[in-house]
Amino acid sequence: MSAMTAPSPDLKGALRLSCACAVRAQDAAGMKEEDARIARNLLALPEYKAAKTVFIYVSVPPEPDTAPIIARALADGKRVAVPRCGEDGCLYACAIASAGDLVRGRFGIPEPAKACPAVSPDEIGLAVVPGVCFDAQGRRLGRGGGWYDRFLAFYRGFSAGL
Repeated sequence: MSAMTAPSPDLKGALRLSCACAVRAQDAAGMKEEDARIARNLLALPEYKAAKTVFIYVSVPPEPDTAPIIARALADGKRVAVPRCGEDGCLYACAIASAGDLVRGRFGIPEPAKACPAVSPDEIGLAVVPGVCFDAQGRRLGRGGGWYDRFLAFYRGFSAGL
């Protein structure tokens, strides 16, 4: 994928299918081991250590498990913000104090309850975002809804893709 030309919808679809097949081919033990490795690598980042506020998605299978990362960030005294899907098509970061602040969201994905306060993108030190795949330059291919692309267009801090 070049910086000048966006990949075609056909190529994006083929990449999504190929990556989904590769994930499904992994066994449960391998996935659990990979999740632990991903968490260790993320938690070792200097950007994680320096961040006062971490924005991180709440995973659903077969995505890498973010629950241990969220729990660790809360235990480390960081403010943790997770996404809420707005009716306007925008993704909003909202602070949670525990996993108990999560409710079933618009797409069946856990998201912060309405009482959880919004967090400005300017306050986020590290944004952890999902992706179906990433290229060598760190560009992400998501599931096709554009939710994180719209969020990242306004976020100027460091982001890490899982």
